[in-house]
Amino acid sequence: MSPALHTRGDRVLLDVAVSPGSKRDALLSEHDNALKISLKSPAREGRANAALVCFLASTHHLPRRDIQILRGASSRRKTIALSGAALPEVRHRLFGVPVA
Repeated sequence: MSPALHTRGDRVLLDVAVSPGSKRDALLSEHDNALKISLKSPAREGRANAALVCFLASTHHLPRRDIQILRGASSRRKTIALSGAALPEVRHRLFGVPVA
């Protein structure tokens, strides 16, 4: 299992490294125990955080209210909590790992 994904209670936690101001919104790779995500939005006035929440919501088919930035709101390294998602589903959507 990826060290960037873990659970706490009924939530799935993602450790992410965000690259704002990129050409596209995309999951690039896993690097240094974090999922590297590029975002088009600049890192100004919370725009990149809002874009990250929208990107994860659309990727995991969750409402935005179920995605919370727990740590790193003003940093490129963040910990994100997904409520209402199961770890096998999250791994499948991110990495294509079959759901057992």
